[in-house]
Amino acid sequence: MKRYLSALIFLIFCVSFVFATPGDWKGIVDINGSEPEVGTTVSAYTGSTLLDSTTTPTTSAGATAYDSNGFYILVFETTIDAALTFKVCGITADTNTFSVGTHDLNISATLQANGTAACTCDGICSGGHCVNPGASGVCSANTYYCNSNGSCETAYGETSSNCSADCSSGGGSGGSGGSSTIIIAETTEEAIEIGSEETITTTVSSGGSRTIKVKDEEHTVTVDETNVEEQTARITIASTPMTYILKTGQSVKADFENDGVYDLKVTLGGVDASGAKLYLLQIAEPVAKAADTTKEPTGGTITTEDKTTTTTDDGSTTTDNTTGTTDTEETISSAWVWWVLGVIIVLVVVYLGYAMIKK
Repeated sequence: MKRYLSALIFLIFCVSFVFATPGDWKGIVDINGSEPEVGTTVSAYTGSTLLDSTTTPTTSAGATAYDSNGFYILVFETTIDAALTFKVCGITADTNTFSVGTHDLNISATLQANGTAACTCDGICSGGHCVNPGASGVCSANTYYCNSNGSCETAYGETSSNCSADCSSGGGSGGSGGSSTIIIAETTEEAIEIGSEETITTTVSSGGSRTIKVKDEEHTVTVDETNVEEQTARITIASTPMTYILKTGQSVKADFENDGVYDLKVTLGGVDASGAKLYLLQIAEPVAKAADTTKEPTGGTITTEDKTTTTTDDGSTTTDNTTGTTDTEETISSAWVWWVLGVIIVLVVVYLGYAMIKK
């Protein structure tokens, strides 16, 4: 009898680790000792995995007790003693370790200097502006950010008047590629004429599409899905479907005529609740090589349905034609292992309980 009881206690102890119990974290956020703006983003991560995110002040029972625009609550679960990172407006502000239960944690963030990357809201920037908020956001003293990298990037608000180093008056490169920008309303249903002199800016909702006309031929640009936190969008360009996963600031080029010359450049300018902001420009650039069907303005990785093309800052590229396992797939796979293990343990507990009753 004692043997069965000991085994049962041990298994119950194991089950408590298999089935995680959420922990909640709450407190006040300040930026350089001052109350933040309403809508300031507070997020919790373990490694690169987002656990939960909220905007201040978080609405909940008891929130009035704090009476502050900086009040937040985050609720999530992960491995016991996992390293946690708390970010304010995309910038790391505090660290901790995970445990179950309720935790009071006041978070003090620091204003970031101009040029700091990955900001998601203006309040974290000493210059008062976060240009192109998200993974590619940059703190700036202006509503634009001129990085003098030789690429005219409309995602950062660069124009020939405010950033002559990157944008010439006769035309630029990179994000804008033209001397001016035309903004197309989100409700537009007719085909958008894409030219080589002006960059077209349009926002497409997740699941929505735009019909475009390039060299008198109609094509479609569809935003299959978006991720606001990671600032990514899955985009399909057709007539012949070509699907890409872009991060904010990245671009892809399409050769519709298969003549070795790119006809269209699409740049992801940002992702928010309304959808993906796209910059569209007609181009006439030779395709460097057959395998090189995607390019990025500043280096990084663009993932397509069947390959990943990595472009370094010097312009060289490598292509991996084997589809890899994503972080999400690994997380799902790991979760299934733990659930199966948990079910097995529960069955064993039930069996031992039944055996004890018979005794």
